[in-house]
Amino acid sequence: MTMDRDKYGLVGIPGMDDPPTAALERVEFLAASPTRLRLLDAVAEDPAVPETLTERTGIPRSTLRRNLAALVDRGYLSHSATSGEYSLTVAGSVVRRALHDAVATVDRADSLVPFLDHFPVDIPVEPAALAEAEVVGSDESDPFKPVATIRERFGDSTSARGFLPVINPLYLKGLRAYADTGHTVELVAPRAAYDSRAADSPEEFRAVASSPGVELLVSAAVPAYAVGFLDGDAVLGAFDEHRRTHSVLHAGADSAVADWAETQYEAVRETAEPFEW
Repeated sequence: MTMDRDKYGLVGIPGMDDPPTAALERVEFLAASPTRLRLLDAVAEDPAVPETLTERTGIPRSTLRRNLAALVDRGYLSHSATSGEYSLTVAGSVVRRALHDAVATVDRADSLVPFLDHFPVDIPVEPAALAEAEVVGSDESDPFKPVATIRERFGDSTSARGFLPVINPLYLKGLRAYADTGHTVELVAPRAAYDSRAADSPEEFRAVASSPGVELLVSAAVPAYAVGFLDGDAVLGAFDEHRRTHSVLHAGADSAVADWAETQYEAVRETAEPFEW
């Protein structure tokens, strides 16, 4: 049976008719060794002879010469027989920029995997919208990096609103400092989250709760993830099995992620009531 390409919208999509074998082989060549991108970077600003490139990159001489010859052969570098210098060609400049873009895209995709593994619901947006977002995750060397990042951005914003299933002590400290600036905060959390912080840090919590710029709201409908807005930009928080912040995703105010986050926040906000001691 023959697939109806028109029916499935596949007509005219590159690679669906004649796979660009030669182009794929070039991509494979460029990606096969980090040395090749390093060499393209090394001559991006100034042409150089092999000895200078060895000093710039630390690449062994035999490896250097072999890869230089291969890059020249494919048209990404040019070689001057007079000066002995290697220079970046127009094609080399294009593929260098494309490689850096591809590496950045792969890094973003890799950072999304652990976040999405810990985020308990699907985010119904196109993959490209998620790829444009920034993810900050925790690791063994810095387990509080997501919390510290949000606290820093929190301090740079003029207004904040959102919901949290749990309130990290660092968030409470951030709220205290933020409230003193006169900026506005609207926070929705379960009653148990407030009670926990009030028990651990009664004076600090009372200072936050009594601040005129802070509105604390209670809702039993807060899900097992966090949604926040810092001057319109959306922040989503994922938690680990111990209810510690595992990672956060930051998306721009005009993104599809922010639109989805807004619907989640409004749904929870409608169920909330003012916090009372």
